[in-house]
Amino acid sequence: MYILERLRKAMRRRINRRCRDPIEQHMIVVSFINNIAGLIGMHVFSADYSATNPLFVVVLIDVFLFFCVNLYTLIISFGDLVNFMFCFETILYAGIAFIKIDVFVRHYKTIHELNHFLIEFNRRYRHDPEQRELLMSNTVDLWLLIAVFNICTFVAPILIFSYSLVWTVTIDYVLPFGFLLPTIGFDYFRGFVMNYLFQLLEACLLVPGLMGAMTSIMMFLMNACLQIDMLQLELKRLSKFCAANIDGQHTVEIRKRIHEIIDHHIEHLVYIKKVCSLFELHFFVVLGCIFCQLVSIVVVVVKIDMLQLELKRLGNLCTENSEGQQNVEIRKSIHEIIQHHIEHLV
Repeated sequence: MYILERLRKAMRRRINRRCRDPIEQHMIVVSFINNIAGLIGMHVFSADYSATNPLFVVVLIDVFLFFCVNLYTLIISFGDLVNFMFCFETILYAGIAFIKIDVFVRHYKTIHELNHFLIEFNRRYRHDPEQRELLMSNTVDLWLLIAVFNICTFVAPILIFSYSLVWTVTIDYVLPFGFLLPTIGFDYFRGFVMNYLFQLLEACLLVPGLMGAMTSIMMFLMNACLQIDMLQLELKRLSKFCAANIDGQHTVEIRKRIHEIIDHHIEHLVYIKKVCSLFELHFFVVLGCIFCQLVSIVVVVVKIDMLQLELKRLGNLCTENSEGQQNVEIRKSIHEIIQHHIEHLV
């Protein structure tokens, strides 16, 4: 919590130095999303955005080819559990990419409507000091989430590809991910370089899309939470007016505030319904893919750990078998390991 508060204070100072107006802060976030996602032609917050722009068409073709390459590698690796699961994990990234493209490109008009609502929301509540403070706190938390998530998203591929290079130089050829170009192996230098560059290209296309999509989702969800905070503040003020309305002098103001709260609550429900309809299938597919990836990792780890344990036991038996008294037990262990390895390959 101490580190989080320090980060919040640092982010607040940075925002105050840059701009204090909530609308301008919102436009800075939208501009950031457009600049990141625009690297792959998905600048959906632009007023003149078109899904037929050449860059996005090229990226869409690349995603389809990425899926086909993964499917090819998945088929040829059938029978080898470890490689099959590695390919299965990477083909799920294609599913994640397709659902994000579907949400943010096919429904970009809905995203424009939500963005327009956020602009009007900030314009309405930026004059009152308490409401302005809520807007500022939400902006600080949003930028903090954006910074942490995008740094992790950017650093993770760098570590993965760096580890692959270090392992290749020091031990043996190894690629960051499981998919391969058709008919091109990676057990020789030229094939390794071609597959490595292909995987690097796919990672470079995936990262900006993931950063832009998740930043948009965080922005919409954070504003939904902010609307609840605004409603809570309005209800507290209404409660104070009701408590002070002994002689009926605040009756007109109370009626006005009740009407405003009802309108605000209706707007909030409409906004939440749009966000829910936009992202419910997205989260179902993404969380399903992540679950399958976790299961495949567990399967690989358990299989490899069991095989390593049996090999250690066999090594101990061979060490203790100085006079040949455990030959029968060693033959039995070898037979069990062979059977286990066959099951592992199947």
